[in-house]
Amino acid sequence: MRGKTVIREIKEAEKKAEERINKAKVEAEKIIKMAEDESNKEKERIIKDVNKKAQIQIKKAEKDAEKAASEILKNADEEIKKIEDKVRKKIDKAVEIIIERIIEG
Repeated sequence: MRGKTVIREIKEAEKKAEERINKAKVEAEKIIKMAEDESNKEKERIIKDVNKKAQIQIKKAEKDAEKAASEILKNADEEIKKIEDKVRKKIDKAVEIIIERIIEG
């Protein structure tokens, strides 16, 4: 009779051990799921942060490019005015010469 009791106790211990293992597996799965969720949230936060920083850099680069383009256009306008002034002076001089030749003619 004692042998049956020992066997029953062993089976009960095995059953309890199996239940504990199953509970541990369920708990481990919950912990893994929570870790994955946290990891995904952190990944999304990092991506948003990087995108925000990238947008700031893009806007800065655009602003710098606009400033540089504006300066280039300003310089080009000044050069065009200088060239136009030179051309006007030459045209005026040519007209004077033509008028002198007509008058002296």
